Amino acid sequence: YLLRDLDNRLVQQIKLDQSPYQVHHRHLMKIDPQGEYLYATCSKVGDHGEKHYDAGGRVCRYKLDGKTGKWEEVFAVQQSSKEIFSLQDLDVNGQGDVVIIHRGHHPQSIWKYTASSRNVEFVTRATFDVVVPFLGAPLLSPDSRWISFSLRSELHLAHHKGARP
Repeated sequence: YLLRDLDNRLVQQIKLDQSPYQVHHRHLMKIDPQGEYLYATCSKVGDHGEKHYDAGGRVCRYKLDGKTGKWEEVFAVQQSSKEIFSLQDLDVNGQGDVVIIHRGHHPQSIWKYTASSRNVEFVTRATFDVVVPFLGAPLLSPDSRWISFSLRSELHLAHHKGARP
């Protein structure tokens, strides 16, 4: 993965496979608002037992400082090698909080990571009665109190407990 500036000069070369982590879906990577870190879905050696999947149940980040660095794990939703997770469509705010969609199996679900507490929590899922349960385009507000996402081509908002609409 090559990181270039606006004049197309090479700033940093980032390897996607750095033991013990492997980054997935490079087209879904996201830079935080300050431009300090590149976030991506990843998996860790042993996450899938003997099987190999092109999907991850973790989120990793890479420091964008122009130096040779390593991917570091931010959080994991997957708790055992028997769980198949496919995290995609992440968004990150200036506090390092992350919202992400799990598309591994139905129903699809949204998860949120809060950097200050290092807490990962389930937010919502598409219901089974939805013909096409496609969650998409999750965005996290700057203060982390609101998450917007699409479901069946409709815009939805979820708010943190105590937040006023």
